[in-house]
Amino acid sequence: MARNLRFLVLSCCLAFAFTTICSPQDSSSGYMDGNDLLEKCDSASSSVDRTECLGYVAGVMDAAVTMLNSLRAASSTKVPAMYCLPTGGIQLGQASRVILKWLKDHPEKQHLRGDLLIMMAMSDAFPCK
Repeated sequence: MARNLRFLVLSCCLAFAFTTICSPQDSSSGYMDGNDLLEKCDSASSSVDRTECLGYVAGVMDAAVTMLNSLRAASSTKVPAMYCLPTGGIQLGQASRVILKWLKDHPEKQHLRGDLLIMMAMSDAFPCK
């Protein structure tokens, strides 16, 4: 019974992750795309935009950790992390600067969903060894 429940949880998490990442950007969905994220994170004049950037980045990173922990708890196989922060982690400001630089270096991807782009930026900056 526990094995079936773990399989069900793992299947649901994977299905959710796949549909979330692969779904097209819909402006009415409330998600930011890379253009929005770049504008918010690069805003030196608006503390509201900067706060929204930091909140979005923190939310995506927290969700990634929660998803990884849930998948690991539900699976008997090793589920790899998408990125590996240094021992002690990093500050949120550093994470937002890493993401901002990545967005500026990859303008061809700015039409994609912001949460996916954050994961790509973190994966490039902090690969697992």
